[in-house]
Amino acid sequence: MQRRRSYSAPRPPAAAPSEALHLYNSLSKKIEPISYSASDNGNKGIAFYTCGPTVYAPAHLGHARTYVCLDIVRRVLEHQYAQHRGGSSNSTMPSSPVPPPPLFVMNVTDVDDKILATAAARDETDSLSSPLALARHYEAAFWSDLDRLNVLRPHVVTRVTEHVETAILPYIQRLVDNGTAYCATSGDVYFDVRAFEDRTNARTRYGKLAPPVSATDFYSRLDQTAETVKRDPRDFVLWKRRKEGEALFWTAPVWGEGRPGWHIECSAMIQAVQEQFQQTHRFVVHAGGVDLQFPHHTNEIAQAEAHVLPDLDNVTDTTLPVQEWIPHWIHTGHVHIDGLKMSKSLKNFVSIEELLQDDNPSSLSSPADDFRLWCLGMSGSYRGPATYSRDAVSQSSHVREKLVRFLLDGERWLSQAGDGGTKRWSERDVNFMQLANDVVARSNSALSSDLNGSLFVKQMTRLAEAGGAYLQTTSPSDGPVEVVRSAIRILREQLGLVGFSDATTRAGMASIVKDTMEAPSNVVGGEQALLEALVSFRTSIRRSALTHVSLDDAPKALLDILDICDQARNVTFPQLGVELLDGKEDAQKEASSWKYCIPRVSVKEAEGSESVAANATLPNVRLKDLTNIPLETLFRDGPSYRGQFSAYDELGVPTHYVDGTEVSKRQRQKLQKKRNIHAKRLQAAAPGQT
Repeated sequence: MQRRRSYSAPRPPAAAPSEALHLYNSLSKKIEPISYSASDNGNKGIAFYTCGPTVYAPAHLGHARTYVCLDIVRRVLEHQYAQHRGGSSNSTMPSSPVPPPPLFVMNVTDVDDKILATAAARDETDSLSSPLALARHYEAAFWSDLDRLNVLRPHVVTRVTEHVETAILPYIQRLVDNGTAYCATSGDVYFDVRAFEDRTNARTRYGKLAPPVSATDFYSRLDQTAETVKRDPRDFVLWKRRKEGEALFWTAPVWGEGRPGWHIECSAMIQAVQEQFQQTHRFVVHAGGVDLQFPHHTNEIAQAEAHVLPDLDNVTDTTLPVQEWIPHWIHTGHVHIDGLKMSKSLKNFVSIEELLQDDNPSSLSSPADDFRLWCLGMSGSYRGPATYSRDAVSQSSHVREKLVRFLLDGERWLSQAGDGGTKRWSERDVNFMQLANDVVARSNSALSSDLNGSLFVKQMTRLAEAGGAYLQTTSPSDGPVEVVRSAIRILREQLGLVGFSDATTRAGMASIVKDTMEAPSNVVGGEQALLEALVSFRTSIRRSALTHVSLDDAPKALLDILDICDQARNVTFPQLGVELLDGKEDAQKEASSWKYCIPRVSVKEAEGSESVAANATLPNVRLKDLTNIPLETLFRDGPSYRGQFSAYDELGVPTHYVDGTEVSKRQRQKLQKKRNIHAKRLQAAAPGQT
């Protein structure tokens, strides 16, 4: 067993240090820069708080989109901080303090109504019938999901259960002491919205993040009968008195047995972390899904601003201006499925585990990277809604394949060039290098401009397509290797910058296996030698059949053999992550008749095979079953073609692929031949009919 080396993405190309990340601020409703420093004298770094999961069920793709998008934000911030720090340290100007790197904090809500209810609904013999055991189980699953999505873990994690006595109870007591909270007749403790507004002389209104219309609608729907214990319908609970049978509770010195309300948790834990890191950091950014904006984040702000007010016993003027809390608020949009918001309560969610169930770490496939690409550039703005479907993520896979294709072909081109070839640059080489440098500038600018992921992906695709065209028109012996090497490096680094995994960033390198251990091969020469032998065997059979017999009068047995060869090319090998070329590329440019690809059911370049199902739901279609497919619908209903094309000519021959690109003239000629073969098959099965 040979241990693999760990790999970290190369350092991305430098962006201008002055180009800070600009993101939409839900509080000010403007796009604003996020400074590298959280203090005027530059000695404090920014702290970034993200609302984490409530751990009572598997995390779904709505959660995943939020955490992937915020992970990209984090990576861009850290990259730009590194550039800023490097720029400061290399400056010839008098040195200025460099703040410490950003601090990322996330909470875990491990006590909640839903956690208690889910645990109570389980059989008492179930190990997860304990609320804490249930919470720890789903918390572990959550971190595993984030790891598999390649989302960086936070620097600091705060659990509610670990902060009740040391942070949350004292925080509530402070609100009671300064007159902005009260204990109701029910035994619950509530935040007093009217008292907060009175004490601040309405200078800071309650509901900063809540549009007035939404707030009105929300409160008008409240059951006023159930709200009689409140002084105001807007009041929200800070401490919930324990109900009979509840298994998880704490004892408050004044209010008795109970547990924290949801909104108070984040405010108190942020305060606790702030006190621990007060010498080095200050919270500048708060993030979460848009569904938390109101009332959760609205209530967080009110609590935090009330918390700094002095106690009533210590002041004569009870109406005081309040301090602003966290200045920048980031919210990610909902994910919808079948027209509804994806959520646990509606039970219409796709779990992260389901998304990643087909992940094969020993191949170029990566559902996590396909999903990241969808989140980044193909689901709309990070702060807008997105509609999830398997087809949408499948389209992301096709785009990622373009990027990976250039990395694979570029590395093969470099291996063929070796250290030979010309070192003299032509105008073509200079133009390609200038394009690559332009891609870096434009893609970095796109990320800085409110995380314009769509433009970033377009720039990556632009580089990959230009690189592919360069490789097609330049022999390894004719072009300088430096220009290809530089373009590959840029693409790898930019993809690494936004968090793509080794399956994408290392495509074409010596190995892309993610596991740390590699088993030795039992085949002499290893995987590549076996592939060479299999491909050569198939090529020999196919060449022999095509050489010695005319397809116009070929017997059915020969057609069957050719169909089997096509099946291997169009389905079997692509499913394994291998693309057969069958002379598509000039022999001078292609050393072998195959190359690695992202594993897939069918390939866009497929010539077609009427004998096999490209659709996984039809794995056992046999040759004789093809006689049931009419000639005019062959390319719509034929199992090898289903779902590949979107437009056809008057004969039913495809003119456009499903992604809208045009079928090449050469490919249409091949499809026409396949149509002719199918016509003969139908005629043989039913003489006199076509």
